[in-house]
Amino acid sequence: DYVQDPDNYYQQKYPKKSESDKTGYMEQFRSFLFDTSDKEFAAEIDGWIDMRNVADGPLLLLFTNNSDGLMKNFYLYKHDSQSPFRFVPWDYDHTFGRDGDYELNKDTLLIAIERNVLLRRLMETNAGGYVNILKDRWAELSKKNVLTTESTFGMTEQNHRVIEKWIPVNSAIWPDSSQFYLDDNSYEQEIKIMKDYVEMRVRSLDIYFAKLD
Repeated sequence: DYVQDPDNYYQQKYPKKSESDKTGYMEQFRSFLFDTSDKEFAAEIDGWIDMRNVADGPLLLLFTNNSDGLMKNFYLYKHDSQSPFRFVPWDYDHTFGRDGDYELNKDTLLIAIERNVLLRRLMETNAGGYVNILKDRWAELSKKNVLTTESTFGMTEQNHRVIEKWIPVNSAIWPDSSQFYLDDNSYEQEIKIMKDYVEMRVRSLDIYFAKLD
């Protein structure tokens, strides 16, 4: 497999690897994920990860259809030496109806979160009641108008007002008909792709979580 930095396999950012090498600790976590029995995994996983946070992560990936964020493009961090691992997304371009290479990605299929060994084992073992945590969190974020069509459209409009005056400047530098794009969509057409995608995705996820056991 490709390794970006062979001298820093886990891409440790903080503390600096030269000051406090956490490779051994990461190897322990990796061994726990891959090598423990289901019974051991279910009994000990909440000591390794923040279960609530690791419910929010896949919900965001499912909502945005970001398959690129399943196996990479996230940071693993801890508040302190005693706290469990948490995840934060990074490099978020495969989303809302477009892939990173600009191809359309609006199909109704949900990303396969089971490709991620942690998520797969959480779903298969239902460790700590993870499946219910995931379902309840989706219901909660829907009720609070967080991961909804209405809130996403509202954020889209807010961002539009911020960048609106710069759209002609951007188009002058990178014309819609540029050879680097796969189509000649205008700014307005791209907004419509995003909105159509969100409406479709919310419906798909409502069905998905209604059927999830």
